[in-house]
Amino acid sequence: MEIANVVAFPQRDFGWVLYSATRPLYEMVTRRQLEKLANVTVRQGCAVSKIATDADGVMSAAFENSNEIIRANLIVDASGRAAPTLAHLRSTGHVLPNEVAIGIDLQYTTTTFSIPVDAPDEWLGVGTWPNAPESRRVGYLMPVEGKRWIATFSGQLGLLPPDDPEGFLDYARQFHTQTVYEAIKNAERTSGFERYGFQASIWRRFDQLKTFPRGLLPVGDSICRFNPVYAQGMSVAAQEARLLMQVLTRQAAKTDPLDGLATTFFSESLPLIEGPWNMSAVPDMIYPEARGERPSDFKEQVQYGRALRQAAVRHAAVHLAFTEVGQLLKPPSILQAPALDALIQAELSKMVR
Repeated sequence: MEIANVVAFPQRDFGWVLYSATRPLYEMVTRRQLEKLANVTVRQGCAVSKIATDADGVMSAAFENSNEIIRANLIVDASGRAAPTLAHLRSTGHVLPNEVAIGIDLQYTTTTFSIPVDAPDEWLGVGTWPNAPESRRVGYLMPVEGKRWIATFSGQLGLLPPDDPEGFLDYARQFHTQTVYEAIKNAERTSGFERYGFQASIWRRFDQLKTFPRGLLPVGDSICRFNPVYAQGMSVAAQEARLLMQVLTRQAAKTDPLDGLATTFFSESLPLIEGPWNMSAVPDMIYPEARGERPSDFKEQVQYGRALRQAAVRHAAVHLAFTEVGQLLKPPSILQAPALDALIQAELSKMVR
């Protein structure tokens, strides 16, 4: 990883096995595993148009272009934008959650290349980040199935990565190191260019509501949509799914399993969301044009983040902890361990002299 004011992190073996694949492959494997469950029915081409509560207090879902209505004890809204949940809250007179938003107007462009036979052997994948606040170029080059590299370049707040061969290469040439450019400049492109836009990271604070409809539960992006550049959204959603299973198992022992379900889930999911949110919110707020309220200690947090990265470059223990937190393997609190904190504070002291 190449990041602010650092040429590159040293290569260090953490003993991990990482799997890199395209989104369609991840989704296909997930779907096939889901279809193996005997009590799961997958309906194709269906979209929920409305969530309602009948006279008996039972939730129901209606589908677009269909007269069918399905009643359910519990409806989990994993729609991504929480539109069904928010519409139901409005229709039933519930208070809507406060939304914390960070406007970044992110744009990214993706394509794939065949991995050349003479590809560099000193690395398998590479990511490059801005080396100064005025720079907004991010790039990833990762191996995926089919002996290909997937290249994703992003920009934000007005910077749009090109979707033509010459412009895409020129964008890579302007990263602060030439690693990605040198790798793809003569590589064979195997797909077209796909563009995606992301206006803002949004955290809907359902956890702050005093009441919530019985039998309804938003999860994943329906609660919090993360900046996709940090590649944490699906991981947080998976952790929430595991948490939901744990909460439902506990609730099943109660006389009324649905009583307090939403409140419990929202409360226990906070630690899963807070860490990744804080890790992306502060870096995104560095840009003056970014929209959103900055915390009162914003400058101190920025300085701490820079010191953390510098300490990660110099010290393998900090690098490991920093990466574990970024990959959601461990909570941010591990960075406060005395030995690690001393190394980070040493770097911080150099910056504030």
